[in-house]
Amino acid sequence: MRERFGRFSHWLWHQLSVLFTRLGRLTSKGGPPSKHPLTKFVWKVFLFLTAPFRILARWAWRAVVVIWHFGGRLGLAIRNLALWLIWEPLVYATTPLRKAGRWLWRLWGKTGLALRSWLIRFFWNPLRAVLSWIVRRVLLPLLRPVWQATAPKRKLLQRRMRSRWLLFRARLRLTIKRPSPPDLA
Repeated sequence: MRERFGRFSHWLWHQLSVLFTRLGRLTSKGGPPSKHPLTKFVWKVFLFLTAPFRILARWAWRAVVVIWHFGGRLGLAIRNLALWLIWEPLVYATTPLRKAGRWLWRLWGKTGLALRSWLIRFFWNPLRAVLSWIVRRVLLPLLRPVWQATAPKRKLLQRRMRSRWLLFRARLRLTIKRPSPPDLA
């Protein structure tokens, strides 16, 4: 089997090398004059067909470059402003929590997985139950009248959007398979 596969792979390699050698000779600089018609009829047509996409890509690239340069000039000022107004107050406000959390994590890391699982069982699960009760009993009843008040508008929009979809599907079906006209027409 291996010998048969070896013969086949050798034969395939020989056929492909002959094919690529001939194609290389055809399109190389020392090739016959048929290289120029190939260039004219294949490459030029390809360039013509892709011209709109290349023009759009060039315009998009110019816009990106302009925005990138503008951001580069203002980038440092915007970063400093965001740092001073957003990040540093957040860091200062959460420093005690982060230090306490780091200390507790080191403590829990030494005591192992058991303490973490007890913490989840006795702290997070009751907290999750209380939060879900608040959402079900307080927030949802407060939001339900707003949801019900906007129901007719949502239903109308749903009908309008669905009818647009149905029209699009019908027009597409007619475009693909138009029924034949009647005999008397």
